[in-house]
Amino acid sequence: MSDHFRSLTPSALPFPGWSGAGRPTGRSRRGPKPGLRLLALLCLSSVFGGCGPGGAPASVEERAARLFDEGRVEQARRILEAELAENPTHAPAHLQLARILLAEGSADGAEAHLRTATESAPESVEVWTALGIFLLGAERTADAVTALERAIRLDETYPIARTTYGQVLEEGGFTADARTHYEAARRQDPGTPLHWLLEARILWKLYKPELARTALAAARSKAARPLTPAEEKLAWEVNDDLEVWPEGPPYNAPPPADEAGSAPPPGDDGVDPLRGETPDPNGASEPSREKPQSR
Repeated sequence: MSDHFRSLTPSALPFPGWSGAGRPTGRSRRGPKPGLRLLALLCLSSVFGGCGPGGAPASVEERAARLFDEGRVEQARRILEAELAENPTHAPAHLQLARILLAEGSADGAEAHLRTATESAPESVEVWTALGIFLLGAERTADAVTALERAIRLDETYPIARTTYGQVLEEGGFTADARTHYEAARRQDPGTPLHWLLEARILWKLYKPELARTALAAARSKAARPLTPAEEKLAWEVNDDLEVWPEGPPYNAPPPADEAGSAPPPGDDGVDPLRGETPDPNGASEPSREKPQSR
C-alpha cells in the first residue's frame, strides 16, 4: 500500500444517487432498513479521507481531507487544483477532488477524476477500489466488479476491496462467497468494526446465529477505535435481525449444514473466534469470482 493511504480513517461522505434497496421491508415495528450499497460509503470514505500520523496532515491530499472534514471545502479545492496544475498525474489529489465533487452532487466530474487516477496510477489498489465503489453506487454493477476484481488482483490483502466485493456478492445472493471476502478483510484488519459487523450479518444470513452474535460482540471488544455512527447503525440492524428472527432470515431456505455450532467468545489466544482455528496469515481462501460477471 502506498504511503499516501496508510493512515486513512473512515469519515462521513455524502454520496448522491445511493438509495435503499434489496432488503425486506416491514420487518419489525422499527421500520424498513437501508440497502446494502449504503454500507460501501464507509469503504469509500476509508479510501478518500485521512490524515498523517498523530492526526497531523502531512501531504497535500491529507491537508485537503482535513479541510473538507472541517467544512472548508473551497480551501481544500484550491490546494488540490494547485497541486494538480503542477503535477497532473498525482492520483491521491484526484481522489480527494473526486470526493469534493461527489459531495456537491457532480457524479460525472467525480468519475472523470477517478478515471484519471486509475490512468495515473494503474498499479494502485486504492484507486481501483475507489472507482469500483463509485460505480457500485452508480448502479453500474458490472463495471464495478471489473474495477474491484482489478484491485483484488493487485493486492488480495487490501481489506476495503474485499469488503466491497463481498457486498456485491451478498446483494446478489452469494452469501457463502461474500463471507469469504468479509472474513479475509476481517483477518487482515481486525481492528476495524465494519469487517466484524458485515461478517455478523452474513453469518445470520447463513443461519449461524451464535456465530453472528460472536462477531457482533467482537465488533466492539476487538475494535481499535469506537464505532462510527454508520457502524453503530449497522450494529443495531444486525442486532435487530437477531432479535426478530433469531434463527436466521425467513425468506430463504437454510443452506446445507456446514461449520455447524457456535464459536468461543472472542479472545486474544490466536484462535479465530468465528472459525475456532488459528488464522491463516494470508487470510481466507481465494475469492470466488464466478458471480457476478464482469464485463
